[in-house]
Amino acid sequence: MKKILSIFLCIALVALSSACSEDSKKDVDITIVFTTDVHGLVLPYDFLTNQPATTSLAQVHSYVEAIRGRGGNCILLDAGDMAEGQPSTYYYNNVAKSEPHIVGRAANYVQYDALGIGENDIQFGETIYKERMPKWFNAPLLCANAYDIRTNQPMFTPYTIVEREGIRVAILGLTSPGMREWLTPMAYENIDFKDLEWAARTWIKTIKETEKPDMIVGILHVSPEMSKEVVQKVPGFDLVFCGQDHATNDDFITDLEGKQVYVIQPLSHCEEIGKATVHFTLNAEGSYNKTIEAERVNMKDVQPSEEYIQKFLPEVVRINQYLDRPLGTISDSLNPMDAIIGPSKVAGVVHDMQLWVSGADISITNHVSTSTSVDSGPISMRDLFNIYKYENRLWTLQMKGSEVLKLLEHAYANQYNQMSSPEDRLLAYQRDTRGEIRITNFGPELKTRQYNFASAAGINYVVDVSKPAGERITITGMSNGREFDSAAIYRVVAPDHLAVGGGRHTTEGLGWTDNIALSRILEYTPNDIRVNFSNYISMHKRLVPKDDYNWKLVPEEWVEIAKARERQFLEQNIN
Repeated sequence: MKKILSIFLCIALVALSSACSEDSKKDVDITIVFTTDVHGLVLPYDFLTNQPATTSLAQVHSYVEAIRGRGGNCILLDAGDMAEGQPSTYYYNNVAKSEPHIVGRAANYVQYDALGIGENDIQFGETIYKERMPKWFNAPLLCANAYDIRTNQPMFTPYTIVEREGIRVAILGLTSPGMREWLTPMAYENIDFKDLEWAARTWIKTIKETEKPDMIVGILHVSPEMSKEVVQKVPGFDLVFCGQDHATNDDFITDLEGKQVYVIQPLSHCEEIGKATVHFTLNAEGSYNKTIEAERVNMKDVQPSEEYIQKFLPEVVRINQYLDRPLGTISDSLNPMDAIIGPSKVAGVVHDMQLWVSGADISITNHVSTSTSVDSGPISMRDLFNIYKYENRLWTLQMKGSEVLKLLEHAYANQYNQMSSPEDRLLAYQRDTRGEIRITNFGPELKTRQYNFASAAGINYVVDVSKPAGERITITGMSNGREFDSAAIYRVVAPDHLAVGGGRHTTEGLGWTDNIALSRILEYTPNDIRVNFSNYISMHKRLVPKDDYNWKLVPEEWVEIAKARERQFLEQNIN
C-alpha cells in the first residue's frame, strides 16, 4: 500500500543569491527506484529451473525507461548482493573470469547511479570486491562502515552525490557488521566493519558540511529492524532503502529530531522495487521543501524490456550450453524436501563428495538444495546448482570429537522442535504473537534458515527429538566401524559457511572466535564446491545415493507420523 510522507523541512541552506539564480528551479520532481538482493537475476531467464524468469532486471529496465521516456528525473539504486546466486553469475565468477562480467554489463545497461555492498559481494575475497568489482560497474560501490584495517580508511566510497536539475541528492551506503558471523574471516581479513550508528553519524555530518545536499538517502544492506534503529538514533536521513533478509518493509520511523523517515525494503530477486517520488519546492530561504511519496511496486505486472531481452539473449544461449554439459549419471532422483525433514539422499551425495575431495574423517554439510528435484538419469552442471545452490569452498579443520558433538547439538537444536507426542511439530518454526506459524512470501518461516541446517557423515548417530536442545544426540561410533572418541582429534571437512561462523555453529555452538577458527584450518580447496562436485562425478561416472543413512531421528514412530504431516504442510505453503 502506498504511503505518503510530507516533509516540509529546510535541510540544506544555500546562499540567498542562488535562489535567484537561473539554475535554481522552483519545482523539481525526482523518482528514485531501488532494487536489492537481485542475486544474479540480471538475465530474463532462471537457469535453476531452465525457464524464463518471472522477474529480472529486464522488468526493472522497462520500468525506469518508462520514467525516463516521459522526461522524468530518475535515480536508480541497489543495496547489494547482486553478483551471486544464479548459474549465470557463477559462470562469470568461475569460468569466464577474464571476460566483462554479465552483472556489470547488465547494471550499466540499466544505468544504476549507485550500488551498495552485501555479504555475497564480500564472500569471494579482496581480489574480487576491491580489484575486479569496481571495474565491472560504471556506478560507484558505496559502503561507509567497511574500513581497511591497513589504512583505517573506508574500503569503498562512503557516499556519492547524484544531481538532477540542480537538486543534489546524497546517497550513503552502509552494510551489516553481522556478516562476520556469515563469512569466512579470510573473505574480510582486511576489513573492520564499524558500528552502523557511528558510521552513519560520522558520514552524515561530513555530507552536510562538505556537500550541502538537498536530500540524504540511505542504501543499507541491513535488516529493516537494524535500519530503523539507525534512523531513530542518527538524525539526517530523509529516506532509507534497505535490503538483506529478503522480506519486506514499508514503515515510518521518527528520528531524534522528530522527523518522520520512510524505511522501505522491497522483495528480493527483482520481484519488487522500492519507489519514491520526491517533489522539491524552492522556498524563500533558498532551500527546498520536500514531499515524498513512497511505495513498493510488484514487478511481475511489468512487461520485460524486449530491447533488454534481445541485448542479452546470446548470453542466455551461451550459459545454457555450459549448464547442459553432461557429467555422468545418477541412479536415483533427489528430493530436496527430504533434507529439510531428516536424513536424505541429497545430503548423502554431498557428504560423499566432500569426503572424497578432502580425505577427512568426518563430513559436515549444510542443506542448500533448491526446491527443484533432480531426476535419475543423466546429470549435468545445471543439476549441481539444484543440489548445492550457493557458492562455497571446502575447508578441512581439526576438531575434537566433543566439538563435533557440540556443533551438531547446536544445529539440531535450531532445526527440530522438542516433541512430547506424535501430534507435535517436528520442525522448529517462528511463531507470531498468537502462537501461529509465521508464513511469508517464501513459505513457513523456520526457526533458522534452511541453509543453516546441518548433518554429518563418517559417524553414526541418533537424534532424539523428545529430548531438550543440547541433549539430543548420541554418537554410536565411526561409520568405518571404529570407536568414536570424544577426546580424539578428527579431520573434519565442511563448506566455509559452516566451517567458520555460518549459522553461528562455531561461534555460538563452540564458542570459537575468528582466531580459533583460523588456527584449526588444515587446508581448503580454492575451487568452488561445484567444481569439486563436477570432478567427483566425472571420476565416478555414476552416482549411487545410499539408502542406509548413518543417522536417524527417534522416537521413530512419532517421527514417521510427524514427517508426513510436515512434508504436506511445507509443500502446500512453499512458493
